[in-house]
Amino acid sequence: MHTLAIRGVTVQFPVEPYPCQLVLMEKIIASLQGQHNALLESPTGTGKTLCLLCASLAWIESYNTRTKVATYLLEQKLNQPPLTTAPTAGGSSDLAVQLWKLLERLDYAVTGLHRTSLNLHELARATPTRLLYTSRTHSQLSQAIRELGRTSHKVPHAVLGSRQQMCVHPEVTAATSRTARNHLCRVKVKTRTCSFYTALEQPGVQEELINQTLDMEDLVKLGTRRRVCPYYLARSRQSEASVLFLPYNYILHPQLRKSQQLDLKNAVVVFDEAHNLEGQCNDVCSFDLSLRTLQKAIRDLRSYITQTDTGITPSSTDIDDIQWLLSFLTVVQKQVEQDLGSLTEGQEDIRSGTYLLDLLARAGLDSSNQSHYLHTMERIVETITTAVSNPSASEKQILIHGQGEALQNLLASFKILFSMVHQLEGTDTTAFGQQVQRSLKVCLTRLSSPATSHPPPEKSGNVANLQGQLSFWCLHPSFVMTNLVREGTRSVLLTSGTLSPFEFLTTELGLEFKVRLTNGHVVSPDQLSIMILPQGPSGHALTSSFQARGNIRAKMDLGNAIANFSRIVPGGILVFFPSYASMVDNLQLWQNPIDSSKVTIPSSTTMSTTHSIRSIWQRIQASKDIFTEPKDGTQVQPLIRKFYAIVDNPQSKGAVLFAVCRGKVAEGIDFSDRRCRAVIITGLPYPSIKSPKVVMKQALLDENVSRVDLITSTSGEGPAVLNRNGNPTGTAWSGRMWYRLQAIRAVNQAIGRVIRHRNDHGAIILCDERFTSSSIREGLSPWLQPHVRVYQQFGQGQKNPSTWESVTAMSMWDNTTFAKLANRSVEIPSFSPKGHQAVSVESSDGKSKLPRPPSPITTDIQPVPETSTTPLASIKPRKRRKRSRRKKAIGFLESCESIMTDEEYYSMVQILVGFKSRQITVEVMLRDIGRLLHAHQGASLLTQMKPFLFPRHHGLLEQIINEFQTQPDK
Repeated sequence: MHTLAIRGVTVQFPVEPYPCQLVLMEKIIASLQGQHNALLESPTGTGKTLCLLCASLAWIESYNTRTKVATYLLEQKLNQPPLTTAPTAGGSSDLAVQLWKLLERLDYAVTGLHRTSLNLHELARATPTRLLYTSRTHSQLSQAIRELGRTSHKVPHAVLGSRQQMCVHPEVTAATSRTARNHLCRVKVKTRTCSFYTALEQPGVQEELINQTLDMEDLVKLGTRRRVCPYYLARSRQSEASVLFLPYNYILHPQLRKSQQLDLKNAVVVFDEAHNLEGQCNDVCSFDLSLRTLQKAIRDLRSYITQTDTGITPSSTDIDDIQWLLSFLTVVQKQVEQDLGSLTEGQEDIRSGTYLLDLLARAGLDSSNQSHYLHTMERIVETITTAVSNPSASEKQILIHGQGEALQNLLASFKILFSMVHQLEGTDTTAFGQQVQRSLKVCLTRLSSPATSHPPPEKSGNVANLQGQLSFWCLHPSFVMTNLVREGTRSVLLTSGTLSPFEFLTTELGLEFKVRLTNGHVVSPDQLSIMILPQGPSGHALTSSFQARGNIRAKMDLGNAIANFSRIVPGGILVFFPSYASMVDNLQLWQNPIDSSKVTIPSSTTMSTTHSIRSIWQRIQASKDIFTEPKDGTQVQPLIRKFYAIVDNPQSKGAVLFAVCRGKVAEGIDFSDRRCRAVIITGLPYPSIKSPKVVMKQALLDENVSRVDLITSTSGEGPAVLNRNGNPTGTAWSGRMWYRLQAIRAVNQAIGRVIRHRNDHGAIILCDERFTSSSIREGLSPWLQPHVRVYQQFGQGQKNPSTWESVTAMSMWDNTTFAKLANRSVEIPSFSPKGHQAVSVESSDGKSKLPRPPSPITTDIQPVPETSTTPLASIKPRKRRKRSRRKKAIGFLESCESIMTDEEYYSMVQILVGFKSRQITVEVMLRDIGRLLHAHQGASLLTQMKPFLFPRHHGLLEQIINEFQTQPDK
């Protein structure tokens, strides 16, 4: 361990820290000492999790030790520091001096202040503190727990999860619905009929956990082996834990905080991977309620009251309450059906959040009686789903078929709604309260009715087939965060590799962040390359914009680019698309085979035209195994394991994984070293502009900017948003700014899959012309921006040696690697045009093979005086002109090579040879090469041949290019 002194705190760090890690730990301790909130941006791979744990736990240790020392001094009645160090009987004066000096050092470590007088009573009564470490996924939490095991802090810790993830009881896990599983577990625990739960009382179970660092998977293994309940084992450790690991929603959701008995008083709360925190806050206060759920809840209640299906006899009290609930839900159902029935299929109707409150009030449920009836619903749900501790066969069917789950969904939705109403009480007249209330929206959506042939809904009048959804949204995340800190948190630390811009988070979350850090990376510039490619190999603009969604040429050029990079990048490649639909659209196009009719072999040759041309998919597959991110999130981990198995094998050709920005692959999965040597971003993942939630969020932000209750911010940058206390928390953002930020953040997060540690290396390739815009580039993570290079021509980026220094331990373009690429063999038909001897190599299997030319062919195609009778003469121009034209010729051939198959490229070389030897005319040469390029939507590359033609042939060149461009894609 390396011992560090940071702001008076002694920090033990398992490795020698990098400068950026020292800066990060200094900021963490500063925020805890000053009781400040912090925004800590540090790139993936800089060890921020380890820094968070080491720095915060070292500070907490100083804090807790200070309390113990102060308590001891009080017990020994040493309320004041001794005035002399002269020993007394028993040497108590010397001990007192040492303890007071220790207390002063500890107080400086805790506060960062050199205080001249300390109040022992105040220090001894200090509220205990602990670390609550939260992240979005359990895999991220498991990684944090593993990092805890690397530290010197062997402190008690616990990890919280759901029954679905931690229960090992076979009967409970067999329940298909979350509602049945939760309630069945509660009943078995209450009646002590769960052997796994009662086994927790066995001696030695808790002792086995001492000094062990266990994540959720470890707990489940332990529970299975010892036949004890991992879920309640974790909860039993919660109260004594110095570090508590838990998912976001456990701490953001007020109902879950209450059920988990989470005490936030003086707690240090860390939100790791907090780039999506505002979205998580919105989700906590939002819900979707389908009409089918409402109808199913009513049917379940009727079945219960009539003993149909359930066989359970309700009490007289239950009957009275259920009758009221039936009446209440029926009124709600009829109103929702009426409002949905006025819409056409697919139509949405946005209303104020008061719509739902008014509807419930008209039906008889409001803040005055909601507590009683929500409790009644909860009791009935539990009765229906878990009638007895040992259900009969018929009662098990109730559990299996999810009886009562619709009621549970209704209950959860109403709890969210009335929890917000309760927390907003007393804020109606404040600017903050009015902002939150304006952010509450209801969206009614009429869905398609699959049971019909889609008749016009307004004419069908068939309520039975009516399908729709009521969505309740809170678009003001500060409502959640301000309520969280009101419970007495000491500091809230937000950390991620992609937090910028800080002003946006400050505005959205409604908190003041006095400590801020934008950290650099630990890697050196030669370990990574970051390029923007606005054009593909054939010169078509690369873009995923809505306007270009039907541009086949751009999509084919994107595929050609990926095929080229698949050839030269070792190990794994991650390719991220803006959306799942975009990924499917492109992959389907690239899988279509290109038949020989799309490539016309010149008539001047005797090459066979019977062979087929490979599709883009086949070209990629020739270099890499291909994986595609599934839409079903449960299938991602098995896919990742297969991907790892391929790329971890150094003898394999590697693999490419097609994935989606904001998907499972884009966050929380480790792709270090060979698992990801390049990330390719194929476009900007803007949210759907037609999404009603996106539309309303933009409108709300624009409204906040223009309202008179916004005041000028202290920075002078524009209007400011007010927090719960009426203080400005940040500059107001327009809807357009927010919309652009959503895309940039998703890109930054996907980019973070490459460069995972100090010795890692790789490339970042941005394939969309919009990345050249300064407004987009400025949104990239700050550590990236100094290294970004724009290559206006695709070949420059692909062939530039300095670009690929980061991709392998030595340059991709060293002699060995280049020779391997340049001399790869391809099968070709026999070809021997008149007067020309083809170069061939006999392979071991007797097939004729041709080595790739050992560099792009430098055929000297030079313009000649117009008096010459030959299209191309061997006249040597001045050296400068020759070098310039040679460079252009190389560039043209490289561009062609990048989009063509081996067979096509060889064919083009033979066309040029035939033209050079005067066997074919300039028109035949241009048309034959044009046909080869047109198969890949690259006919426009012919323009690069203009410098090598006589001026009298320029018109012919333009005519041929226009002909190809007007031809439909084959």
